Amino acid sequence: MAARTVVRLALTRGTRAISEGRPRPTATITTYVHQGGARLVGSLPSTLRRGDSTHDPTDEEVEAPPGLASLGTLLAHHEAAGLTITVDTAGARRPLGGPADQAAYRILQEALTNAARHGTGHRARIQFTYTKAGVDITVTNPRSARHVNGSPRPGGGHGLIGMRERVTLLGGSLEAGHRDGTFRVHARIPAPAPDGVQPT
Repeated sequence: MAARTVVRLALTRGTRAISEGRPRPTATITTYVHQGGARLVGSLPSTLRRGDSTHDPTDEEVEAPPGLASLGTLLAHHEAAGLTITVDTAGARRPLGGPADQAAYRILQEALTNAARHGTGHRARIQFTYTKAGVDITVTNPRSARHVNGSPRPGGGHGLIGMRERVTLLGGSLEAGHRDGTFRVHARIPAPAPDGVQPT
């Protein structure tokens, strides 16, 4: 139900933005809808928390969805549980902002959770590659074929589906699969760099 509501609201906001100006090409219309949907996905958790009409918003402060600024805390959590994590960065690291930043965090959160639950060797590697168009995030961890082809855990598969949907709303892509004893998650998240910011 929540997913259908997000789609309807995304289309409504995209259409409203278009109607306020002159007619635009189809590609631009699609961009408006993608941007509206991405903003809604980013704000959905706080929207759902406010959904109870009996809840007094002054009772507690609504927290913003986490982004890459919280990555250190996420890594520390998994390392304390026994997962050894290596982080490499290529290109000039920069703030992504808004939905792209939140999507990057959620992808890392899900990928590391999968590595801790299903990986072998208790280690994972994160690779950030920043470009002018956005950022590529690759998470790899050792995993035997038995863990990949075995019985799925309860709710299994929904994490990858959620990651893919989140990135697709931003106009990006996500691939995940097992090869040669390694499970790999690769996400490409569009987040154009401001003028004057050049990747190294």
